[in-house]
Amino acid sequence: MHRTDVFGTEGRNVNSSAFHGSSLTLALLVALIQKTAIPLLVVTVAIACGGGGTVARYALCSAADTCPSQTVCESPTATGTGEGTFCTYSCTQNSDCPSDSSGVSGVCLPMDVSQGSSQGDYGFCFQSCAAGSCPGGGLCIMTTSYSLFDDGMTVSACIPGSGATDPLSGTTWRSTSIAPTAIQNGVTSSTYDVTFGTGTVVESTSEVIALSGAFTATFTQAYTMGQYAGCMETTTFTGGTWTDATTPGDATSGGIAVSGATGTTNRMSCQLPSADLTDQTGLYDSAVDTMGGTSFTITGTTMSLPQSAGVTPYVDGNDWTFTKM
Repeated sequence: MHRTDVFGTEGRNVNSSAFHGSSLTLALLVALIQKTAIPLLVVTVAIACGGGGTVARYALCSAADTCPSQTVCESPTATGTGEGTFCTYSCTQNSDCPSDSSGVSGVCLPMDVSQGSSQGDYGFCFQSCAAGSCPGGGLCIMTTSYSLFDDGMTVSACIPGSGATDPLSGTTWRSTSIAPTAIQNGVTSSTYDVTFGTGTVVESTSEVIALSGAFTATFTQAYTMGQYAGCMETTTFTGGTWTDATTPGDATSGGIAVSGATGTTNRMSCQLPSADLTDQTGLYDSAVDTMGGTSFTITGTTMSLPQSAGVTPYVDGNDWTFTKM
């Protein structure tokens, strides 16, 4: 990725090419993650249930539940996209799958979504999300249905369970990392709180799931040396949009970019009164909105943005570490 880095008016290492366009962001994010499809490897774990059902068809279920007729409580994917047991049934074509509680017919997915179907295979029934969302929750993906009689068709299907959710959607993170450029400018403490609002699916396949939502952040720095000695600086970012891309079932890594965020900076208590600022805009915007974004890795409650190229207020090659709040 070509990038032109320049020093801002106050010594910040920012990127001069801010991005404003979701389709290019998504294309660049997909390039950040390894696009190796995670197969829906079927290891059926059936739990006996039947009768009229205490839970709906295609809903998550446990040994204490009973599923409606034409479905049983089982897990068609012991590894893969991360859903638990739910009310489903094996199938060889879409017409084998019963309707959900709203009357929409289910879809038959092959055992290995990434490889499609072949003669002699069978699949499992999933709830359709033809309307663009999953009536019973979960994540809507686009993939190929299974049929013995044709090559399959592109369908939308709901992958139930917490394992299918996005790791950033609806979360807030805090970083106390200090960029090298900030240290050179006299910063001795820094706090960066970012909130990724609840996202909606903008693309879903068997290889990649991309979500987008509102982005807000608060960035606070304390200066003890240099021309800003004594200053306390706070920048509030609003109006931004985050977009990420992950592989289905992977809640530990992916790509993330921010566009359209506007920062308003206030600086006070400076030893030099001329260094104070009130409602100054644009000091860090081009860094946060950098085209292409960056990769992220999550381990437990810790997220790392290696050599951040976007999302953070500085893009001078420093790694940023965040803790989930």
